Amino acid sequence: MKIPRSLLLLAPLVASTGCAEYFTVDEACHPKGSVIGGKSLDPNELSAMNQMNCYRRLAGILRSSVSPQTQDAAEGHLQYILSNPDLDRVLGADGTLEYLSQSFDEKDYSGSNVFERLDKAGYTFLDPQGSSVDEYLIFDWSLDGTPPPSGAEAIEAMMRDHNLRQAILQPSWIDGAYAEIELSSSWFGKGEACKFGVFQCVLGGTPSPELVGRAYYLMIIHNNPHIEHVDRPLVYPKYDQLDVPLWSASQDISNIDLTGIPTPIKVSYPLTILAGVLDESNARLSDQNMFGLSVDAVIVDGNDNALETKVVLPGSEPDRVWLGGRLLRTAASVFTRKPLEPNSDYTLVADVSTTEATFQIDVPFHTAANDPGLDDDLPANTTAVARHDSREVEAYLKDHPHMIAPQAR
Repeated sequence: MKIPRSLLLLAPLVASTGCAEYFTVDEACHPKGSVIGGKSLDPNELSAMNQMNCYRRLAGILRSSVSPQTQDAAEGHLQYILSNPDLDRVLGADGTLEYLSQSFDEKDYSGSNVFERLDKAGYTFLDPQGSSVDEYLIFDWSLDGTPPPSGAEAIEAMMRDHNLRQAILQPSWIDGAYAEIELSSSWFGKGEACKFGVFQCVLGGTPSPELVGRAYYLMIIHNNPHIEHVDRPLVYPKYDQLDVPLWSASQDISNIDLTGIPTPIKVSYPLTILAGVLDESNARLSDQNMFGLSVDAVIVDGNDNALETKVVLPGSEPDRVWLGGRLLRTAASVFTRKPLEPNSDYTLVADVSTTEATFQIDVPFHTAANDPGLDDDLPANTTAVARHDSREVEAYLKDHPHMIAPQAR
């Protein structure tokens, strides 16, 4: 049974009525935490999910939630990765995409794909015809012995990545999971990693003991198309936000070093425009840019100066110093060439259109007085996304009806 979209649209509207408005991340954080199902999380995972909900409350969307079943599936998948180290799956042509599936004959196998892992954990879908499942897998590593961020700090880092911000601010969140696991230097010694020139390797092809890493797995089950915040694009930073960070990481693909790696650089903190549609017939599920999102006439004004900007749309290719949008689907990102100035006023102005409507946005915001990491070396990481839209979910559940919740049959 598919729940009528007109009824689903009422839930976020009712839930948001009378909510307080916030202007900083800390202000938006619930003093006691706010993760539905948080008892199934360990302290680092709970810290991360709480921080995620700080951003969601600040942006004006409903909080995220987890269940014991989704969390069990997520943690089982990271245990599989820990037990089967292979850097060829991290640094190969498909990035970490290979690690989003499992091989039956390997240790700690918990399901070849996300549906099998959810099935094994006992998960059932409440909206079998209108749900999508998104998976985000991130590997992060350091060559100087400094552990990659964990818990709330990991979410802070992910919010600087325009692809991962789309996940953290995903509207119409139904269920999900967040898990992370530490990777030792010995884990990085498997595969052919030293050939890539990424890792500091000693004689014999063994990574330096200073190499430490972490893997993160984020799963989101959400309405597709989403039903929350569809009357107008969601813009982040939000209107009159007071604590906007200054920078994010990028690469200069026109400046390649001897190992074939682009020179890391810093650009501005991403400015995100996330769209939706009121009429689901206006969503093009087979297209990466599923809402036909475009952003034109962009101005980022700072200190009465219009700054050099770049708009990154879903599916767009990297361009010189600008990141591509290969992992975006419902959001566009706006960057300025240089990091933002501290303790300064800015305004984002743009014309935004979708398959359904046209909007004008005019969003002022204020930057933080300082931003840790502005002068530090950039972290190294790689990210992969697998999206299973509502058509794939519905097809799988047709053959596995026991995964449909009784009240939805």
